[in-house]
Amino acid sequence: MSKGKKKVDVTIGVSTITIIIAVVGILLIIISNIPFGKFDTMSIVQTLKNISEAIGTTLFSAGLVSVVVELSSISNIVSKSLKEIVAGKFPFETLATSRLNEINKQVALYRLEEENLTEKDVVDSPYILEPELLGLTKGLYYEYHKAKFIVTPDEKEGVFKKRVEFDYKIINKCGLENKAEFTIRLVCQRDDLTKEELQKRFSVKLFKVGASDRIGATRRQENEEDLTSDANSYWNILEIEPHEHSLYKYEIHFEYKLSDKRANKVKVIYEYEILQSDIVQSYKLNYPSKILEHEISINSNAWEITGDAYTAFYFPDVYDRDYTVVQSVPTSIRIDFREWSMPGAGYMVTFLKK
Repeated sequence: MSKGKKKVDVTIGVSTITIIIAVVGILLIIISNIPFGKFDTMSIVQTLKNISEAIGTTLFSAGLVSVVVELSSISNIVSKSLKEIVAGKFPFETLATSRLNEINKQVALYRLEEENLTEKDVVDSPYILEPELLGLTKGLYYEYHKAKFIVTPDEKEGVFKKRVEFDYKIINKCGLENKAEFTIRLVCQRDDLTKEELQKRFSVKLFKVGASDRIGATRRQENEEDLTSDANSYWNILEIEPHEHSLYKYEIHFEYKLSDKRANKVKVIYEYEILQSDIVQSYKLNYPSKILEHEISINSNAWEITGDAYTAFYFPDVYDRDYTVVQSVPTSIRIDFREWSMPGAGYMVTFLKK
């Protein structure tokens, strides 16, 4: 390319070419019908007119067919897109979160099927909890959470000796930080106990962890590891600020970092003591749980148990068979959630001396 000259790239679309072909065809047809007076009698002029008309007709026809084909293609594309939108295949990934929130409000409004409701009515309702519930979808949750609490009264020491057995599977689809942990409070008359002395009041009898990339993996596929012998290295002692009305002097926090696998199965059994004056015991879930099965029993005919469970978003007409508190004998109670229960769901039991 010589100096001073610039290269210019021109892009012509299919539609533009189609229009040009049709226009040229029309112009050639017009030219073929223009009278040239005495020159029309000349064979060369007549031949040129015939050629011009033939070429013009061909070009016009080709352009017309191209337009029809293009319109048909556009129609098919539009029709297909509309069908996909109606079927729910909407390109939501192209929309901002704020716009998705607005669409979601409209969908919720129409699903309620009430003509007198407005979008403001929906926003000023429990619907405001919906984004929080949606956020739980990408968080940790339990595929199942099972537990047994066996309480044995020690009348001489004035304490309840508790044996706690946890068996659960925690799902971590998004690779979040994940831990097996629990916290308990210990009864102590002294505030200068060593860890060795505390181990007599709290001990881990079993601690096993199995991890898998597959949520529905079996025990063989899970690579289960027995960590019982090292369990004492996973808990720390925290001294509780003294209160006149409480004999709880220490708090033990057990924590073990789980792998970032999609599923982790945890089994832990531990024993400790609580005061007999602490007759009300409660439990709450930290994460949503698909299934919860807990059993609490007291190992003494001189004591009884009463209790009840609570959960958010419980609808008796729908889940009546899936949410039960069963007590067939006075010394044992069973809590079953057979549908999704949210964080904070749990129960409270009371030990009563006969």
